[in-house]
Amino acid sequence: MKYITPLFFLIAIISCSPKNNTDNFIGSIIPIYVYPEPNNPEYKKLLNIFVSKIVYVIMNPSDGPGNTVDTNFKSVMENLKQKNYKLIGYIYTKYGIRSITDVINDIDTWYSLYPTIDGIFVDEVSSGSESIYYYTTLYNYVKSKNQSDTVVLNPGVVPDTKYFEISDIIIVAEIDEKTFLEEWNAEKIKAEKSAILIYGVLNKDSVIRKAISNNIAYIYITDENPNTWYKISKYLQDIVK
Repeated sequence: MKYITPLFFLIAIISCSPKNNTDNFIGSIIPIYVYPEPNNPEYKKLLNIFVSKIVYVIMNPSDGPGNTVDTNFKSVMENLKQKNYKLIGYIYTKYGIRSITDVINDIDTWYSLYPTIDGIFVDEVSSGSESIYYYTTLYNYVKSKNQSDTVVLNPGVVPDTKYFEISDIIIVAEIDEKTFLEEWNAEKIKAEKSAILIYGVLNKDSVIRKAISNNIAYIYITDENPNTWYKISKYLQDIVK
Protein backbone atom coordinates (compact mmCIF):
# COMPACT_ATOMS: atom_id res chain seq x y z
CA MET A 1 0.00 0.00 0.00
CA LYS A 2 1.36 3.41 -0.97
CA TYR A 3 1.02 6.35 1.34
CA ILE A 4 0.26 9.87 0.13
CA THR A 5 2.57 12.46 1.59
CA PRO A 6 0.86 15.36 3.39
CA LEU A 7 1.98 17.84 0.68
CA PHE A 8 0.63 15.66 -2.14
CA PHE A 9 -2.59 15.15 -0.21
CA LEU A 10 -3.03 18.91 0.20
CA ILE A 11 -2.47 19.52 -3.51
CA ALA A 12 -4.96 16.80 -4.36
CA ILE A 13 -7.60 18.41 -2.15
CA ILE A 14 -7.06 21.84 -3.71
CA SER A 15 -7.14 20.58 -7.29
CA CYS A 16 -10.31 18.58 -6.71
CA SER A 17 -12.19 21.28 -4.82
CA PRO A 18 -15.42 22.43 -6.45
CA LYS A 19 -15.46 25.74 -8.28
CA ASN A 20 -16.36 28.70 -6.09
CA ASN A 21 -19.95 29.69 -6.90
CA THR A 22 -19.02 33.36 -6.74
CA ASP A 23 -17.22 32.82 -10.05
CA ASN A 24 -20.67 32.54 -11.65
CA PHE A 25 -21.81 35.90 -10.23
CA ILE A 26 -21.21 38.16 -13.21
CA GLY A 27 -22.86 41.42 -12.22
CA SER A 28 -26.15 43.29 -11.87
CA ILE A 29 -29.09 44.75 -13.76
CA ILE A 30 -30.24 48.03 -12.23
CA PRO A 31 -33.71 49.48 -12.79
CA ILE A 32 -33.71 53.25 -12.15
CA TYR A 33 -37.04 54.76 -13.15
CA VAL A 34 -36.52 58.37 -12.10
CA TYR A 35 -35.92 61.39 -14.30
CA PRO A 36 -32.24 62.45 -14.47
CA GLU A 37 -32.57 66.11 -13.63
CA PRO A 38 -29.20 67.86 -13.28
CA ASN A 39 -27.58 66.84 -10.00
CA ASN A 40 -30.10 64.07 -9.42
CA PRO A 41 -28.69 62.21 -6.38
CA GLU A 42 -29.65 58.74 -7.62
CA TYR A 43 -27.63 58.94 -10.81
CA LYS A 44 -24.78 60.53 -8.87
CA LYS A 45 -24.68 57.40 -6.73
CA LEU A 46 -24.07 55.32 -9.84
CA LEU A 47 -21.40 57.67 -11.10
CA ASN A 48 -19.58 57.73 -7.76
CA ILE A 49 -19.36 53.96 -7.32
CA PHE A 50 -16.43 51.87 -8.49
CA VAL A 51 -17.72 49.02 -10.64
CA SER A 52 -15.68 45.88 -11.20
CA LYS A 53 -18.49 43.65 -12.50
CA ILE A 54 -20.73 43.84 -15.57
CA VAL A 55 -23.54 46.23 -14.67
CA TYR A 56 -26.51 47.00 -16.89
CA VAL A 57 -28.57 50.12 -16.19
CA ILE A 58 -32.12 50.22 -17.55
CA MET A 59 -32.89 53.56 -19.20
CA ASN A 60 -36.53 54.58 -19.31
CA PRO A 61 -37.37 58.10 -20.51
CA SER A 62 -41.11 57.51 -21.01
CA ASP A 63 -42.18 53.87 -20.65
CA GLY A 64 -39.87 53.48 -23.61
CA PRO A 65 -37.64 55.83 -25.60
CA GLY A 66 -40.10 58.70 -26.00
CA ASN A 67 -40.47 60.54 -29.31
CA THR A 68 -37.49 62.90 -29.22
CA VAL A 69 -34.03 62.93 -27.70
CA ASP A 70 -34.16 63.98 -24.06
CA THR A 71 -31.00 65.99 -23.43
CA ASN A 72 -30.89 65.10 -19.73
CA PHE A 73 -31.13 61.41 -20.49
CA LYS A 74 -28.55 61.73 -23.25
CA SER A 75 -26.15 63.48 -20.90
CA VAL A 76 -26.49 60.97 -18.06
CA MET A 77 -26.16 58.09 -20.53
CA GLU A 78 -22.89 59.51 -21.82
CA ASN A 79 -21.60 59.84 -18.25
CA LEU A 80 -22.64 56.30 -17.35
CA LYS A 81 -20.94 54.90 -20.46
CA GLN A 82 -17.72 56.60 -19.42
CA LYS A 83 -17.97 54.69 -16.13
CA ASN A 84 -18.26 51.39 -18.07
CA TYR A 85 -21.93 50.78 -17.35
CA LYS A 86 -23.89 49.00 -20.06
CA LEU A 87 -27.15 50.73 -20.98
CA ILE A 88 -30.31 48.93 -22.05
CA GLY A 89 -33.44 50.63 -23.32
CA TYR A 90 -36.80 49.92 -21.69
CA ILE A 91 -39.80 48.64 -23.64
CA TYR A 92 -42.98 46.92 -22.42
CA THR A 93 -45.12 44.22 -24.01
CA LYS A 94 -48.20 43.78 -21.75
CA TYR A 95 -47.39 40.08 -21.37
CA GLY A 96 -47.46 39.44 -25.09
CA ILE A 97 -50.67 41.26 -26.02
CA ARG A 98 -49.24 44.66 -26.97
CA SER A 99 -49.07 45.18 -30.72
CA ILE A 100 -45.76 43.77 -31.87
CA THR A 101 -45.60 46.54 -34.47
CA ASP A 102 -45.70 49.13 -31.68
CA VAL A 103 -42.98 47.28 -29.76
CA ILE A 104 -40.75 47.08 -32.84
CA ASN A 105 -41.33 50.80 -33.41
CA ASP A 106 -40.07 51.42 -29.87
CA ILE A 107 -36.96 49.36 -30.60
CA ASP A 108 -36.35 51.37 -33.78
CA THR A 109 -36.80 54.61 -31.86
CA TRP A 110 -34.30 53.55 -29.20
CA TYR A 111 -31.62 52.89 -31.80
CA SER A 112 -32.46 56.06 -33.68
CA LEU A 113 -32.49 58.46 -30.72
CA TYR A 114 -29.86 56.78 -28.54
CA PRO A 115 -27.61 54.73 -30.85
CA THR A 116 -25.03 53.99 -28.14
CA ILE A 117 -27.34 51.70 -26.15
CA ASP A 118 -26.09 48.18 -25.49
CA GLY A 119 -29.39 46.37 -25.88
CA ILE A 120 -33.04 46.25 -24.94
CA PHE A 121 -34.84 45.47 -21.66
CA VAL A 122 -38.22 43.87 -22.40
CA ASP A 123 -40.66 44.30 -19.52
CA GLU A 124 -44.04 42.72 -18.75
CA VAL A 125 -43.01 39.48 -20.44
CA SER A 126 -45.30 36.47 -20.57
CA SER A 127 -43.93 33.28 -19.02
CA GLY A 128 -46.01 30.76 -20.96
CA SER A 129 -45.15 28.81 -24.10
CA GLU A 130 -48.02 30.40 -26.04
CA SER A 131 -46.01 33.63 -26.43
CA ILE A 132 -42.71 32.12 -27.58
CA TYR A 133 -43.15 33.23 -31.21
CA TYR A 134 -43.90 36.82 -30.13
CA TYR A 135 -40.70 37.11 -28.09
CA THR A 136 -38.63 35.21 -30.63
CA THR A 137 -39.59 37.89 -33.14
CA LEU A 138 -38.45 40.64 -30.77
CA TYR A 139 -35.20 38.87 -29.90
CA ASN A 140 -34.31 38.39 -33.56
CA TYR A 141 -35.22 41.98 -34.36
CA VAL A 142 -32.87 43.39 -31.72
CA LYS A 143 -30.10 41.08 -32.91
CA SER A 144 -30.65 42.34 -36.45
CA LYS A 145 -29.71 45.79 -35.15
CA ASN A 146 -26.53 44.57 -33.53
CA GLN A 147 -25.79 40.90 -32.97
CA SER A 148 -23.69 41.65 -29.89
CA ASP A 149 -26.37 43.69 -28.14
CA THR A 150 -28.07 42.22 -25.08
CA VAL A 151 -31.73 41.22 -24.89
CA VAL A 152 -33.08 41.03 -21.34
CA LEU A 153 -36.55 39.55 -20.79
CA ASN A 154 -38.45 40.26 -17.59
CA PRO A 155 -41.28 37.86 -16.77
CA GLY A 156 -40.37 38.32 -13.09
CA VAL A 157 -40.79 34.57 -12.55
CA VAL A 158 -39.19 31.41 -13.90
CA PRO A 159 -40.65 31.10 -17.42
CA ASP A 160 -41.06 28.22 -19.82
CA THR A 161 -37.58 26.88 -20.54
CA LYS A 162 -37.84 27.87 -24.22
CA TYR A 163 -37.43 31.52 -23.20
CA PHE A 164 -33.81 30.87 -22.31
CA GLU A 165 -33.19 30.15 -26.01
CA ILE A 166 -34.51 33.55 -27.11
CA SER A 167 -32.79 35.83 -24.61
CA ASP A 168 -29.38 36.70 -23.27
CA ILE A 169 -30.61 37.32 -19.72
CA ILE A 170 -33.93 36.59 -18.00
CA ILE A 171 -35.23 38.12 -14.78
CA VAL A 172 -36.32 34.90 -13.06
CA ALA A 173 -37.40 36.59 -9.84
CA GLU A 174 -38.75 40.09 -9.23
CA ILE A 175 -40.10 39.48 -5.75
CA ASP A 176 -39.71 40.50 -2.11
CA GLU A 177 -37.07 39.12 0.23
CA LYS A 178 -39.40 36.83 2.19
CA THR A 179 -40.80 35.17 -0.92
CA PHE A 180 -37.33 34.72 -2.39
CA LEU A 181 -35.86 33.16 0.73
CA GLU A 182 -38.82 30.95 1.67
CA GLU A 183 -40.51 29.99 -1.60
CA TRP A 184 -38.40 30.63 -4.68
CA ASN A 185 -36.43 27.75 -6.17
CA ALA A 186 -34.02 27.48 -9.06
CA GLU A 187 -35.59 24.54 -10.86
CA LYS A 188 -35.83 24.87 -14.65
CA ILE A 189 -33.50 27.86 -14.96
CA LYS A 190 -30.28 28.35 -16.86
CA ALA A 191 -28.30 30.02 -14.13
CA GLU A 192 -25.77 31.64 -16.46
CA LYS A 193 -28.63 33.54 -18.12
CA SER A 194 -30.56 34.31 -14.95
CA ALA A 195 -30.98 37.54 -13.02
CA ILE A 196 -32.90 38.50 -9.90
CA LEU A 197 -34.40 41.78 -8.66
CA ILE A 198 -35.21 41.41 -4.97
CA TYR A 199 -36.82 44.22 -2.98
CA GLY A 200 -37.65 44.84 0.66
CA VAL A 201 -34.30 43.33 1.63
CA LEU A 202 -33.25 43.60 5.26
CA ASN A 203 -30.92 40.61 5.38
CA LYS A 204 -28.73 41.15 2.34
CA ASP A 205 -26.26 38.43 3.22
CA SER A 206 -28.94 35.73 3.22
CA VAL A 207 -30.33 36.86 -0.13
CA ILE A 208 -26.93 37.09 -1.77
CA ARG A 209 -25.90 33.74 -0.30
CA LYS A 210 -28.97 32.00 -1.72
CA ALA A 211 -28.52 33.65 -5.11
CA ILE A 212 -24.85 32.68 -5.31
CA SER A 213 -25.55 29.12 -4.12
CA ASN A 214 -27.93 28.81 -7.09
CA ASN A 215 -25.30 30.22 -9.47
CA ILE A 216 -27.41 33.26 -10.40
CA ALA A 217 -25.37 35.38 -12.80
CA TYR A 218 -26.89 38.82 -12.15
CA ILE A 219 -27.98 39.99 -8.70
CA TYR A 220 -29.65 43.25 -7.65
CA ILE A 221 -31.23 43.80 -4.24
CA THR A 222 -32.72 46.84 -2.56
CA ASP A 223 -34.29 47.69 0.79
CA GLU A 224 -36.94 49.71 -1.06
CA ASN A 225 -40.44 48.32 -0.52
CA PRO A 226 -42.67 48.48 -2.48
CA ASN A 227 -40.40 48.35 -5.49
CA THR A 228 -40.85 51.66 -7.30
CA TRP A 229 -37.25 51.43 -8.52
CA TYR A 230 -36.92 55.17 -7.96
CA LYS A 231 -33.84 54.85 -5.77
CA ILE A 232 -30.46 53.21 -6.12
CA SER A 233 -29.95 50.43 -3.61
CA LYS A 234 -27.98 51.20 -0.50
CA TYR A 235 -26.38 47.77 -1.02
CA LEU A 236 -25.09 48.57 -4.50
CA GLN A 237 -21.44 48.97 -3.59
CA ASP A 238 -21.47 45.56 -1.87
CA ILE A 239 -22.89 43.96 -5.01
CA VAL A 240 -20.84 45.47 -7.82
CA LYS A 241 -17.44 46.07 -6.23
